[in-house]
Amino acid sequence: MGKRKILLCDDELSYAEEIKKMIIDLYPDAFDIQTATDQSFDINKQYDVYFLDIDMPSISGFDLAIEVHKYHPEALLVFLTSHEELSMDGYQYRAFRFISKLRLEAMLPRTLKELKEYFNQFDQIINVKDVNDLTVAIHIKDITCLIAKGNYMDFNTESGVFSKRMKVKEFLKDTHSEIFVPVERGVLVNMRHVKKYDYKTGELFIQDGMHLKVTKKYKEEFLKQYVKRGIYSS
Repeated sequence: MGKRKILLCDDELSYAEEIKKMIIDLYPDAFDIQTATDQSFDINKQYDVYFLDIDMPSISGFDLAIEVHKYHPEALLVFLTSHEELSMDGYQYRAFRFISKLRLEAMLPRTLKELKEYFNQFDQIINVKDVNDLTVAIHIKDITCLIAKGNYMDFNTESGVFSKRMKVKEFLKDTHSEIFVPVERGVLVNMRHVKKYDYKTGELFIQDGMHLKVTKKYKEEFLKQYVKRGIYSS
């Protein structure tokens, strides 16, 4: 795909421009970057990634995050602030990462590297078989869960179930994917598609009509990823 679109939003436009220059210096050809303030922010313009200053006078970055995910649910959020104690609050808004302005030079390059890896992973496709045994290509990002069946794997998506002769380890090695987490033997879920997790019953909801259960063996690792990615059940 082409350049990923980034919006840098800070109440001080000069600071947003400073970050823009840093990104261009690090990755001159990877991103299309725009800047805005809390006053000029336009929710109708869509970006792949929103860098949002948390502490702005007319609207907080957290409130902007709610609006962004309301209109652009697949967008990634990166919060910026001088108040590091707010970092955990940021994950309640499904933050991709949190950057302290006090450690910008150290944290920004790492975050950009992770963004590139994330998008490279999601741009991948895999050739699979549909229900009519025809070969079709699907995006890795559209897979909601993987189910191993002997020497084959089922790839569940919102549009249907596909299959391929492949082992789970082979799939993970080929895709370098870290978004698929095991929840029971032979079953992995795409954490980006997790809609809700019930702590009491262990039930996991990923798509309409499909409920899974996180077994005891995999619960600890699943919960680490669940919290890390800022997904919270009601």
